[in-house]
Amino acid sequence: QGLLSGMAIATAAYYTLMFITITPFAFLGFAAVIYFGIGLLCFLPLAPLLSLLAASRMHFLLKRHHRKKLPLFWTGILAGLAAIALFSTPMYLTKAGLSMAASDSLKTQSKGIKLLRFAGDEVLMNRACYFGANMPGDPISWLINQGRHVRPEQARNIYYRTTGKAFNTIASPTLGIRTRRNPGNEFDWDPETGGDVVAGRLKGLSIVDSRIDGMVNSDAATAYLEWTMVFHNDWKWEREARAQIALPTGAVVSRLTLWIDGEEREAAFGGRSQVKQAYKKVVRRRRDPVLVTTCGPDRVLMQCYPVPANGDMKIRIGITAPLTIPSETGRSLRLPHLLERNFRIPDSVRHAVWIEDFMIDDLADADLNSSAATIHTESTVSSCWAQADDLTVLQEIKPSASKKPGHLVLVIDSSACMKDHLGKIAASMDSLPQGIPLTVLVADDEPLQISPKDIGRIKACGGKESSAALRKALTSRQPTDVIWIHGPQTWSLDSGEKLRQAMERQSNIRLFDFQVGHGPHRLIEKLDRLSGFHSVPRTANIETDLANLLRTLSGESEIWKAVRTSIGNGNPAVHKTNGHLVRLFALDQIRADLSDGKPGNETALALALKHHLVTPVSGAVVLETQQQYDEANLKPVDSQNVPGVPEPGVLVLFVLAALLLFFGRRMIQHTQTALELK
Repeated sequence: QGLLSGMAIATAAYYTLMFITITPFAFLGFAAVIYFGIGLLCFLPLAPLLSLLAASRMHFLLKRHHRKKLPLFWTGILAGLAAIALFSTPMYLTKAGLSMAASDSLKTQSKGIKLLRFAGDEVLMNRACYFGANMPGDPISWLINQGRHVRPEQARNIYYRTTGKAFNTIASPTLGIRTRRNPGNEFDWDPETGGDVVAGRLKGLSIVDSRIDGMVNSDAATAYLEWTMVFHNDWKWEREARAQIALPTGAVVSRLTLWIDGEEREAAFGGRSQVKQAYKKVVRRRRDPVLVTTCGPDRVLMQCYPVPANGDMKIRIGITAPLTIPSETGRSLRLPHLLERNFRIPDSVRHAVWIEDFMIDDLADADLNSSAATIHTESTVSSCWAQADDLTVLQEIKPSASKKPGHLVLVIDSSACMKDHLGKIAASMDSLPQGIPLTVLVADDEPLQISPKDIGRIKACGGKESSAALRKALTSRQPTDVIWIHGPQTWSLDSGEKLRQAMERQSNIRLFDFQVGHGPHRLIEKLDRLSGFHSVPRTANIETDLANLLRTLSGESEIWKAVRTSIGNGNPAVHKTNGHLVRLFALDQIRADLSDGKPGNETALALALKHHLVTPVSGAVVLETQQQYDEANLKPVDSQNVPGVPEPGVLVLFVLAALLLFFGRRMIQHTQTALELK
């Protein structure tokens, strides 16, 4: 009895202290009940105090009944306090860590992050991302945090730095027990509708059909792909489907369509802000638009709304892509894939891939997102030309010996997502070029320089920002190649402006982006238009791709490039190809015009609109009615002037015609031979 009595008093005293600041307001319940007949919930804060009074009264009655002190009473007090400490310590350590991590002092911030990584409660940290980190009724927390309030915006950054995950990639917490009973990863509500981010998965929204049709022209080193997606919404409200799509290196979106009332409608191409405003205006009216804009080098953001309740929405994205040229005759193409999405892909759904002259099975999303989704082909054609409108373009595939850099810098991300890849990166260090000064920087909470042999011992944890380490690598005064090896980064910790400044002011430095793992990267999204930024095509495993890059930069292997130039007339003796070559030439010119960093370049915009391309200064949008196009001052593309993939039926007719021609000639030859014999 003494033990239990002590534990009850200790527990009641603790919760009385927890609610002491709001207990006085509970007495307002008396007035509410008396005058209004409501207010019973106001009595809840009195529960701990009434429990303490009841436990104390019971202890007093037991002592008077036994006429002596109860044995083990103080042991019960200590046991109750110990149990409270055991269950409450993680909560208070988490709150203390959040308070320290939100400090203005960088040293205190670092200590707070380390504390959270060691002893932080992830559920409490995620709840702070929505509701803040302080409870006004908890004086103990107030003392620990010294009155400092951690805002939700601060908690979101801290959550990513601690866990390596964005707060909105998991289910939002509740104040009850629902999250524990039904721990999903989908959201009922969508505050980002019409916004510029993908955000978390939405309940009821899924992709139910996906197909990629395409043609690969090995001789022209070009490809055209059309990705058709059908979204289904079985939720009770309309949804917006959003996805960030990784394009093949150097590719551009050149077509966009949306099915409205069973009819495929072409997009209008316009200035980036123009198409965004048109899309958002129509979204507010709950009509049928789809929008595609760039969101970083070789990345686009697709948004379509509304996917109706218990209904479908169908879109198609056309992509013009150059083939990667690893050798004189080798050609390869990495298929586009989803980096980020707010919809589910059920296990039963496969991406149906059909590329002319290539047999590809239906691919699961994980397979499409891997380097295995790469097409390899060959061609001995080294030059070709194409003509579109008033522009004639000549392409020549030439070797270009890479200049040895005066300095090579490896910047290696140490976020938690890199844990499984560091061993593979360390294994590829045998391919490091000889005779070139090498520096290895670790993008940690503070940039750290290490020896190449220590790469496998890097401690990967939390979410790290690479901007500081990259800026440190860009301080060299001599020609420098920086290889940035990193995983995905799902939350932005840096505006990217300081890194852009460093790259814009350093013309003798090249930054090679080498991403391992799958997912978006918020810093890369802010590095568009930089001439010194180069994406490394991922066509094989980490060791092979990284070893090939190192050999290329050291000059040990030739670099084959497709050089496109404008000419007066085509040469009949040179292989003639289709208009995708002209589109890629236009994209080259646009990137050159934008490389000075000036936004809204009119020459680049005019070229993008002329050739119907989605670029950093232009976008594509499909609206529902002609009135909406007129209000936005946009004009949809004529369906006769868009690229396309031949329908299977057309291909069958071509094959039949070829067979008839072949057998017809054989029959004529056979008849002529028979007549000669007679």
